[in-house]
Amino acid sequence: MTPSTTSTTSTASTPSTASTLSTSSNQGGPSRVRDRRTGELVEQPLFGERGLRLLYRSRFGRALQPMVTQSWMSELAALTRRRPGSARAIAGFVRDHGIDLADFVQPEGGWRSFAEFFVRDFAPGARPLPDDPRLLLSPADGKLLVVGLDDDRLRLKGIDYTVDALLGDRVAAERYRGGTAVVVRLSVDDAHRFQFPASGRLLTGSSTRRRLHTVGPAGDARFLVTNSRRWRLLRTRYFGDLCLVAVGALLVGRIVLHARPRFERGDEAGVFELGGSTLVVLSEPGRVEVDADLVEASSQGIETIVRAREPIGRAL
Repeated sequence: MTPSTTSTTSTASTPSTASTLSTSSNQGGPSRVRDRRTGELVEQPLFGERGLRLLYRSRFGRALQPMVTQSWMSELAALTRRRPGSARAIAGFVRDHGIDLADFVQPEGGWRSFAEFFVRDFAPGARPLPDDPRLLLSPADGKLLVVGLDDDRLRLKGIDYTVDALLGDRVAAERYRGGTAVVVRLSVDDAHRFQFPASGRLLTGSSTRRRLHTVGPAGDARFLVTNSRRWRLLRTRYFGDLCLVAVGALLVGRIVLHARPRFERGDEAGVFELGGSTLVVLSEPGRVEVDADLVEASSQGIETIVRAREPIGRAL
């Protein structure tokens, strides 16, 4: 991917430049992200900051990590959020995080639990599709970072990964050498439904069930390869073969992918159940131009707030 002029203009980002990008280095307190609509940097509160700092910044917490990051622990912790009484927390959560409920379908009588609210569906027209099918879409509401691949390597939050390790499939990973990864981090205030970024058909996929570390600024684990994840290889008309990777996180015990042999851009691809999480869209070299404003912010290590189905790039 190279930067597009669909939104703004910028100089081209090469893999050697983009591969050095990392997310915010803030390890305590609110993280700073860019509001794409205003261009301003805003502070994002860190949900569960005290507990995360204990887990990742203390000797005691590090000793607990092998147990706490087990997937069954996230399932156990989620039980209380699936109970009807947990719905009482929704009003305060909406107020504290400035969530506009007009963007979502509200069940008659309200959400029955916090877990049900967490996977709330978008209201008709809240996340409209652009007319041009050659525009690549954001797969979810979240905080986006563009990372170029130096051969098959990407660097995120100061940590080096390989696409082979991310997918666990050397053959599938090979096609993305020198390509680009678009990383969308979903925090707890985001609706945890995600969509296909382009129209196409399913080629193959795989699942890896492992631990569940936080994907937020407080964590320092190699979450892209240590966490449970599921991916789908997508053959598209305009963008070549994309790979959509869903990465679970602390308190996200389940990644649900819908069975869709063929799909249209913007169709729902799946949901994350509880907690924060991350999506990665891999593209082959020379197939997509990423919008220049996203590349520019990413070159400074700054995530940009995006919305589901929002254009983030253009087919070459």
